[in-house]
Amino acid sequence: MIYTYKSLHKPVICTKYVNNALREGAIYYRYRAKSSEIKYADLIYLLDEIRKNEQRLWMQTFAKMAKIGVNNLSLLDLKNGKININGNPDKKDIFIDNDLLAKIKFIKEGSFKEKDGAPALKLIGKINGITGAIVHRAKKEIIPTTITEKYLLTTFINQTGTANPINYIDAFCHFSVKYLPFYYFIYLIQKIDNSFDKTKLKAEISKITVDAKFGKKYLLERIKSDDNFKEEKITGKDADLKAKYFVLFNDNSTNLEGIEEKNIDIQLRMILNIKNEETIKKLIIPLLKKYLENNYEEHKSLLRKAISYVDKQLYFDKLINFS
Repeated sequence: MIYTYKSLHKPVICTKYVNNALREGAIYYRYRAKSSEIKYADLIYLLDEIRKNEQRLWMQTFAKMAKIGVNNLSLLDLKNGKININGNPDKKDIFIDNDLLAKIKFIKEGSFKEKDGAPALKLIGKINGITGAIVHRAKKEIIPTTITEKYLLTTFINQTGTANPINYIDAFCHFSVKYLPFYYFIYLIQKIDNSFDKTKLKAEISKITVDAKFGKKYLLERIKSDDNFKEEKITGKDADLKAKYFVLFNDNSTNLEGIEEKNIDIQLRMILNIKNEETIKKLIIPLLKKYLENNYEEHKSLLRKAISYVDKQLYFDKLINFS
């Protein structure tokens, strides 16, 4: 017998497609005889209940705050151990050490209701030795249910994606474009599994069949041979502008503020002429980040190619058994 406990955080959304049985992004709801995708009326009711419960919790919280008094109130964040001390003259937060935070146990009584004036949560044990030292915690990466082209590009530019890098390879196969970064994500995979070579990558890609688009074909072609980034020739009617940006990008004194937000298409083409890794890291990546945030829709094709070029320049030679 399999028993599923009632979820405290609704709605429950399916995160993965499974052989026509489950659909990614769907909300499943238990009806009389079976579980199936939720109907309109039931979804509206569910969302309304979530809203009412949230309002009720806020009202209970505000009532307790009013009873305690603002000057006597402090807040403990159970996620990171941070205690905000109201009325602290130094305006400093106190942090509980991770090891100590794990030992603090809370007992739930009722459904967050008070019983004869008793608190809904009781603290077992004592908190001693809090010195005010700040504990730094790594941010947890949140990956969306659907990875868009722009999100994939942004993930590369921000050098994140470390939680599930294979998801971005999968996403590439569901787009219809040729130029997206992927060497970086293979590099992340190889940091965990150094046996993950070109053969294993192709095997993983071959498993992707549901809703796969031309991106899969393009990715396999680029894995086989990625001679797609020819230097931009400094000729033609825009030769003077091309020469200007070539010099500007290769000047070690150039900073992001020194590059005007115009002639973006020419700038993006000239990025394919930049080879120096330090220049790419210090100047080109911040520049691409700015244009990705502000000018993506107007220049998405050139942005994708420029970012893919940077990806290859920075990570291709770092890959194991991939040449």
